[in-house]
Amino acid sequence: MKKSHLILLIVTLIITVFSAYSLAEINQIYKIAFECFTYDYNRYLAADNYKMSDKWWENQYPKEINFSIVRNQRELESISLDIELKKKAKRTDFEKDMLLYCSLGFLNSYDYRIKVMDIAQRENTVEVRVSTNSPEKLQTEKKHFGSYYLPVDLVKIKRESFVKKGKLLFIFKDQTGKQIFRKHYEIEN
Repeated sequence: MKKSHLILLIVTLIITVFSAYSLAEINQIYKIAFECFTYDYNRYLAADNYKMSDKWWENQYPKEINFSIVRNQRELESISLDIELKKKAKRTDFEKDMLLYCSLGFLNSYDYRIKVMDIAQRENTVEVRVSTNSPEKLQTEKKHFGSYYLPVDLVKIKRESFVKKGKLLFIFKDQTGKQIFRKHYEIEN
């Protein structure tokens, strides 16, 4: 083998290795750590692997379903929270942290629930997997008496957790992988 062929072979191998590495970096998925607010302890705790069974039927999510990224106090005022959770959320240092809010809207049964299960980022896309739960039979009729229940989940995310900043696409999916909601949010340092 000639010396020029050997050099060409070595250069080709080096370029192939760097290309494979670059492709792997592009497709890298970064898990984002978050803390969930828990009423049991009245504080944020590291997210655990809490599981709920997803009993929703296809296309049966309530019309009032809401997903929001809360980046400042003004945005915090625009979401529905009970008094205790609103007090806790107001103490958030929005310079370091931001909140992710998930709600099914006001419903008439405590069997409805929503919970953030996982958050991951790939390039400019952040995928949020939520678990939802409904009664065995959907209760579409509003009761004429009693109160309504607002199933929400509020999680705290450190701003430094995001690998890339700027205009990010947040995609919310249920346990089965069905997309529920998507929206762009600007995330600054």
